[in-house]
Amino acid sequence: MCGLLLKPWHGRSDTSAMERLAAGVPQDTLLLDPANPAHTAVQKLLPGFRAIAADEVAARNILEASWLCVLDWRMFDGMPELRELLMRRRGRTVVIAGLSGEAVDVDGLVALRRFAGEVIAIRALANPEWVSRLVVPVTLVGIEGVVEALQMTVDSSPSDLGSVAAHLREAEAFVERGDVDGAALSAARVLAMAPERPEAVADVARLFVRMGRSQDAERLCKTFLLQRPDSPAVERALDLLIPVAS
Repeated sequence: MCGLLLKPWHGRSDTSAMERLAAGVPQDTLLLDPANPAHTAVQKLLPGFRAIAADEVAARNILEASWLCVLDWRMFDGMPELRELLMRRRGRTVVIAGLSGEAVDVDGLVALRRFAGEVIAIRALANPEWVSRLVVPVTLVGIEGVVEALQMTVDSSPSDLGSVAAHLREAEAFVERGDVDGAALSAARVLAMAPERPEAVADVARLFVRMGRSQDAERLCKTFLLQRPDSPAVERALDLLIPVAS
């Protein structure tokens, strides 16, 4: 049914996936379930994309992808060993939500926040609650518009969403929205990526204060200073921000 409704993209022409691979050109890559009719329908309309089954994907496939197009957020559950790489490459990852009728639940929201640089969502299944809790672009389409939206996304320039600075910006955006869970997730990514950078630790401490977590901010600064006492940025965060917040 999905295959009959999907419309092909009549924009740019592309070389075949085989030619691009042979030439060593980074490829737009579809991550799919070959047994899913909706996924194979999309694949047939995008012959210039390399298609890889989700249970066969390897790190090199992600690194070789110009854009990684994930046709179901639930696929991330089966790739625990690749999660760190996927989070670093999320600026080049677009995720389709609802292509097979799947809903985005709490786990889905976490997956989209962690791994998606952009989201294309089937309008009829896009609950405003989870859409509003993302800070990355969300394109709402009918099922017939998936291929066009996907091609337009990969024709654009990817964002740098895997950096410490990007995660800090997202955390700040979540704080401004009052989304404590989203801010905590982004802040955790900052600390995981830059555990020894005083400036990053100080920035996270400031975020904790804005989130109403002054004790966590104080604990973070003191723990860091025990290991690296000569860290002016963290000392300032501890001396100036924590007392004000308390």
